[in-house]
Formats: sequence, structure tokens, C-alpha cells
Amino acid sequence: MYQVSFSEDQLQIHLQLSNHKAPFVGRLFALFLCLLALLLPIIFFAFSLTGDETQQPLHFGFFIVFALMAGVSFYFLRLFLWNSFGKEHMIIKTNSLIHYFDYRWFESQKKSYDLPTTATNNSIVIHLNSNPNNWSAQKDTYPLTLRIENVEIKSTVQISTSEFQQLQDELTNRRV
Repeated sequence: MYQVSFSEDQLQIHLQLSNHKAPFVGRLFALFLCLLALLLPIIFFAFSLTGDETQQPLHFGFFIVFALMAGVSFYFLRLFLWNSFGKEHMIIKTNSLIHYFDYRWFESQKKSYDLPTTATNNSIVIHLNSNPNNWSAQKDTYPLTLRIENVEIKSTVQISTSEFQQLQDELTNRRV
């Protein structure tokens, strides 16, 4: 599913591709793994403080494991948020292209690409990546590729061919 919005001054196009929600059980499992990876070191720390008769100080290895598990927990949190609320944004301005991912609670780092001044309305090329190894659960959906001059961005969100045709019509009718 996609959404295209144009600024009132017609100097930018904002293309927003929404990720389809994953099944509830899969999202719940990712959230469970996120909480487990975060709580397991904390529980281990609590038990090591109360059950240790020798009262040895904490080893440096515990902090390394805690940091690694926090990273794993953050990965599963991103996975849960992407499969629940994920959106991909492409903003086309007259001299730049901005691309980022929205996880609802936070966004990825915005990547900005400078476009050459020779770029015209006809230089915006959008096409579907119709690879034969399409592993999407939905039939007839493909990743979108946006190309302007020497800048090429391949989306992770997949859209159907009918949505692609509508998107092409909207972009050809109204350009930056």
C-alpha cells in the first residue's frame, strides 16, 4: 500500500510506502523475544547477587553479555515495530532525494542524495523489480525501484502491479 502527497507549492513529492502487517503470532513472538533478551540478564544479575555465598564482585563479562543482549533486544523491537507499523518514505525535492524508514516510535537515519541540476521531470524513473525469486507471501507484489539520474533506491516494501500503475499515473500527471 502506498500514499503519495504533493506539497502545496509543488516543490516536492512525498512517497510513503506502508508495510503490510505480519501475522499477529509472528509479531507477538518478536515482542516476546525482545522482552526475553532484555529481562534475562537482569534476572541473572538479581539471582547472582542474592544466591552467591562468596560475594565475589561482578565480572566484566557480565556487562559485555548485558550489552549484547540489549542489542539483540533492540533488534527484535525494531522487527516487531517494522512488521506492525513500518513505513518507508521517499521525498523528492527539486535538488535532493531523502529516504528513510519510519518505525512509528523512531525513525532510521535520513539519507539525503543530491540530485544533479540537470535533472528534469522526465528523469524520474520508477519501475518494479520483478525478480523471479520473489519470496513475498502475496502474489504479484514486487519491490519498487526509484531512479533519478545517477541515484537509485530500492524499496523494501513491495507493491502490486496495479498499485504501481496507479503510482506511475499520479507521478506523470504531477511532477516536481
